[in-house]
Amino acid sequence: MSLQFTLIQETNSGREKVFEDILKFLGESTKNRVFYLTPEHMKFEMEMFVLNHIEELTSQQDEVAMMRLNVYSFRRLAWFLAQQTDYQESRHLSDVGQMMVIQKVLSYLKDDLTVYRGEVNRIGFMQKLKDLFNELINGNISSETLSTITDSDGDDSLLIASQKNKLSELHQIYAYYENWLANQKISKSTIYDDLFQQIQGLDLEHIMVVVDGFKRFNAGEKRVLGALLTKVPKMHLILTLDQPFIDHAPQWDDVFIATGTIYYEMYHFAKEQGIPVNQDIYGSTVCQYHPGIKRLDQLMQHDNLSQGKQVIDQSTQAELEDVVHLFKAETTYIEANEVANRIHQLVSKNNYRYQDIQVLMRDTALYQNSLIPALERNKTPYFLDEQETMDRHPLYRMLTAIYNIYQYNWRYQDVFNLLRSELLVPKQWQTSAEHPLTGREYRELIDRVENIVLKNGYEGKFWWNKRQSWQFRRINEDGEVIQTEAEQHLEIESNRIRLFLAQTLQPLFDSWDTESDTLSILTQFYRFLSSNHVAERLGTWRDDQLAEGDLQGARHHEQAWQTFVTILDEYVQLFEKEPFHPSQFFDLLTTAFQEAKFSIVPPTMDSVTISTLDRPRLNQKKVTFIVGLTKGALPKTFTDSSLMTQEDRELLEPRLNWNQKLSPSAKIKRNDEKFLAYKGFLSASEHLFLSYPFNDENDALAEASPYINWLVTECNLPIKKVTSDLSTQTFGGWQSQLDAFIQAKRQSQEEQVILSPKWHQLLSQITEKVSNRQGLNHLLHSTDYKNKVVNLPSSLAKELYGQHLRLSISQLEMYNRDPFSFFMRYGLRLNERDIFTLSPLETGTYYHAVLDYVVKMVQKDQLNLGSLTEQELKKYAEIAFSELKQIDMHPEFTILTSSQIMNQLGQRMDLKLWQLLKQIEQQQKDTEFNTIETEKAFGFDRSYAYQLLLPDGDTIDLRGKIDRIDKVDYEGKTYLQIVDYKSNHNVKVDFSKIYTGRQLQLYTYLAVALNLYQATLSKDVLPFGAFYQNINLAKQTIKTQSEWDKKVTDSVQKRYQLSGYVLGDIDLLKAVDESFNTKRKSQVYHAELTQKDTFNKKNSYQLSDEEFQLMLAFVKERIQQTATKIKSGYIQLEPFKDDNFTLSKTAPYRSVSLFDVTEPEQPYREETDLKNKSEFFKQVKKDLQEGEEDNE
Repeated sequence: MSLQFTLIQETNSGREKVFEDILKFLGESTKNRVFYLTPEHMKFEMEMFVLNHIEELTSQQDEVAMMRLNVYSFRRLAWFLAQQTDYQESRHLSDVGQMMVIQKVLSYLKDDLTVYRGEVNRIGFMQKLKDLFNELINGNISSETLSTITDSDGDDSLLIASQKNKLSELHQIYAYYENWLANQKISKSTIYDDLFQQIQGLDLEHIMVVVDGFKRFNAGEKRVLGALLTKVPKMHLILTLDQPFIDHAPQWDDVFIATGTIYYEMYHFAKEQGIPVNQDIYGSTVCQYHPGIKRLDQLMQHDNLSQGKQVIDQSTQAELEDVVHLFKAETTYIEANEVANRIHQLVSKNNYRYQDIQVLMRDTALYQNSLIPALERNKTPYFLDEQETMDRHPLYRMLTAIYNIYQYNWRYQDVFNLLRSELLVPKQWQTSAEHPLTGREYRELIDRVENIVLKNGYEGKFWWNKRQSWQFRRINEDGEVIQTEAEQHLEIESNRIRLFLAQTLQPLFDSWDTESDTLSILTQFYRFLSSNHVAERLGTWRDDQLAEGDLQGARHHEQAWQTFVTILDEYVQLFEKEPFHPSQFFDLLTTAFQEAKFSIVPPTMDSVTISTLDRPRLNQKKVTFIVGLTKGALPKTFTDSSLMTQEDRELLEPRLNWNQKLSPSAKIKRNDEKFLAYKGFLSASEHLFLSYPFNDENDALAEASPYINWLVTECNLPIKKVTSDLSTQTFGGWQSQLDAFIQAKRQSQEEQVILSPKWHQLLSQITEKVSNRQGLNHLLHSTDYKNKVVNLPSSLAKELYGQHLRLSISQLEMYNRDPFSFFMRYGLRLNERDIFTLSPLETGTYYHAVLDYVVKMVQKDQLNLGSLTEQELKKYAEIAFSELKQIDMHPEFTILTSSQIMNQLGQRMDLKLWQLLKQIEQQQKDTEFNTIETEKAFGFDRSYAYQLLLPDGDTIDLRGKIDRIDKVDYEGKTYLQIVDYKSNHNVKVDFSKIYTGRQLQLYTYLAVALNLYQATLSKDVLPFGAFYQNINLAKQTIKTQSEWDKKVTDSVQKRYQLSGYVLGDIDLLKAVDESFNTKRKSQVYHAELTQKDTFNKKNSYQLSDEEFQLMLAFVKERIQQTATKIKSGYIQLEPFKDDNFTLSKTAPYRSVSLFDVTEPEQPYREETDLKNKSEFFKQVKKDLQEGEEDNE
């Protein structure tokens, strides 16, 4: 028996003497074997390394001997030895299985705990306990060891007493945990305990052990190595170390403190056991290292960052400058681009292969979204050496979605998480001739169904109530309730999905609500997954990815399913006869998938390796980039998240023996940072690139790592500054060069300077490399792009809108507000995604529906509103409120009864309507007008048509609904007034908006009503007025008591006055509204008479008969002009500044219009200042006269 230390450094890491000794040992006897022990994550890499190097030393005839050389991790060695013996491997639990046990233990002990009583039901606390127990078990520390602290008589200070109380409870939980495992015959032993027991029963006199690649051993590994050392003839221990440590352990600031401690402990263990320690072997020089890297190795072994400035001779500085390249970048994005472009240069110009290069970083998440796109832009293949957690796999998404649907009563997001996992799909949709859906078709269908669900707010009972099918209707801009054929088909498919989920999931949920035991419930759950072919679909996905050559992706499905099955097995094993608790099970399942990681398939192609700085590596690369080297990244600041603090560890550590050990504390990890920097910096054999961003992700200044500062100050190395200035950057492939060219061109345009000729030369070189010239030209032209709208050809406009226009007045008004907004909505047919909310459109539709319903009921009973009592009116109103909220009859108003909040909103809306109905009733009592029509449709199928002739000889059909038409007969003539209900408060007639065509609806409706009734009545039909009726009254600000007194005494009816202009016929007004005779002013209309029976101009909104005719003629002409412009293809981007609801100015439509008022090509349209009535009619007369002259 003997122990042989081999000390290596990064540039002197040759293991030839070890390999020669291996070959010699194997050659001495055919019984001899070599176990080459290495860390788990390095096994594949170490195996290739060892076999390749030994192959160089051996002859062809020695290949048989090579079969007796095996590279193992501790775990793999335990498995191998178990196959060679009758040893019965212990029954172990996974990490989640341990948490299950901890949960049981805490539930039993919760009443006995004081310090941790409030934590017993928290999954995070269970995770910390699991981590602590694993640390203690791996450290070979039992509950008895913990009791030596809690039972000892020591310092009685408050701090120590508090620590002991906490440790006493941890000891109590740990002891109960150990006893529970023992009673269940589940071993708390680790693979190291199993391996130790196996070694005791084996004859290892023909075994040589080589241990390589370790920085530190835990207690279990030390115990196994100690057992092997006493049983095998020879053990090689290869350590990265500059000198032996015999008389004392390394100092805390030594670079090799971890490996030096291994040497010290193993040396003295061997001596204590009487095992000879051979003279140390030192690693041989590795020739491929550049002299500058070797010099860096020497400096990093012996230099201390805390020392003062050290003088570096010129030859050393020159050697370092050849291989160590420092740069600081303005941002992580610029840093990542610089790294990717330098890699491209190395491969394209310096004959490196991609596999010669690696990129290391402390935080891959910080750089993944910038570095990988930069590499892909240069078409650089890469391998991301990082394990992905399983919590993004569709299986996890499906399982958690099922539980969340159960727990939260069919929430929208949970249902669609389940559907989008694509693991629970009706079988007939995969195989049926009637519904053969591909994956893409299924996703499109789910997207469309989601639109319906979002629009109608289907949650809770809407999913599981099998007796109530979904019916959805859409309300268009004209207030019509419609449903297209495509929507009818979607309604059928949506109900098919709803029924499938309800019929599939509800029996499962019912079983979870029973008191059945865990075994029966989870057996049913597994059968549920089997009957719905979940495992089969995962298998299909695996096969498809294998066929595509995606080996790693294919293995993910197998590993995810195996993780789930393991959780299922362990949960049943531990809670078999106990009642099933869904929340407990799924909390543990969530933790398991969040912690479980997919295995990585090593790269087989020539690719750049991307890895973390913390991950140990065996083989050096020719070139290493280490990015993100800020002050907080290297050395890194660690915090103790363990339940056992640094103070607790200091109490415990003095009581541990040689084969007991705690995991490294934050303090120890901090000391290890020098070793980490040493290994990282020396992982390159020819070139080392170190960089950091001097602005962090929050745009705050970031300091460089002390290691970069050391290289700059003590080694006199220059550091390059890379910024957004292109002259500081390195260019990569043609795509990267094109990015730079575009940036340079835009910068020259902004600064209004001529682009340098060198950029045109670069563009010529890019053009030669690009095969898609058309795409390149399109991209280059984008640099000269101005957001200038080009009008459509009239032929295309007619294709979009139709040869014969059929439009609503609101559509025409939208066009006049901004032609491009009209084009987006009705040309491109862009619409926002509907969501389940009480929008202004739905609110207005409900208001109109109630008012129409009440009037029609009153008319059906051959009554009129003005003749009703308040009680009679209330009866009609309550019927309307109730009937319109019946979902089966009026699904368009489902939202009003969908929740308690919506019920409240519905009641408030009803209250507003009731106030309005009372005022309408009062208005009709105060006047001679009677309502003859409500919601009078025109321009729709089978309704009255209102058609106007256009200059090109074609026509435009207008459509719409007139909210209310009232009439009164006076002196043998019929006078009409139309009323337009408005949800927005304080809507008024605006002459400027009428002139620009943005407020045409009121007087167009008046013209339609006059035409309609002139054709049906024998009398002359004349306009009395057109009015807005505000439903929502504006809030009033009251600041003083006097204001309050005045507002209270104001008539409520005055606040509901009709807003608009009446016919200026005083005799007619007196006949229609008696208040003109008694009070000289009306409560219904905005008009007032003087004592001389003339209009009070300040308080009267009135138009003469001539002005009414001018208004109607002008509105007609404006409609014709608007229709002509639409047909011509005019779609300019011309919003008004004061119109905040224009589509082109608001999200998300602004992403299409790209409207930017700061651009000179995109000014606001000038407002026409015609708010004064006289100015308006003066301009109208002039326009109409000019129009007549043009027609002549």
